[in-house]
Amino acid sequence: MKSSKVGNVNLVPVSSSTAHIRILFDLLQERRHPISSGILPGFDDHTLFVQNHPYRYWYLIHKDDKYLGSVYGTYHNVMGLSVERDITVLRDVIDSVMKLHPPLFEIKSIRGRDYCVNISPTNVELELALQGLGATLIQKTYRLRKPEDD
Repeated sequence: MKSSKVGNVNLVPVSSSTAHIRILFDLLQERRHPISSGILPGFDDHTLFVQNHPYRYWYLIHKDDKYLGSVYGTYHNVMGLSVERDITVLRDVIDSVMKLHPPLFEIKSIRGRDYCVNISPTNVELELALQGLGATLIQKTYRLRKPEDD
């Protein structure tokens, strides 16, 4: 898969190259608003994840000779956005992804007809930017932890 350019933004397909693994690891370590466990993986675990990722697509966001973040899409029409280095690229990134990878067809109770974006409740900047692009709030998500074994 070749890279795609919209405006000044270039989407570079993630490969399992050492360079891409390192770039993604650096971006992960800079993340200020985690939405997963909050515990960063070690480099070896990160490498295995990149080499075997479960995503429909995954791109590095490149502009002006810099990697600014990444975007991925799942088979459930969830788009993961990491644009903390430069949120101004958000519109171009979303427009490009939507052209390259329209949402998959709806399956009731499994996959919605549109893309959804999960964000950290602390990431107000991304929330406001998404609202500015016309995104609407449709749900709040809570994690239920299993009880620890006694």
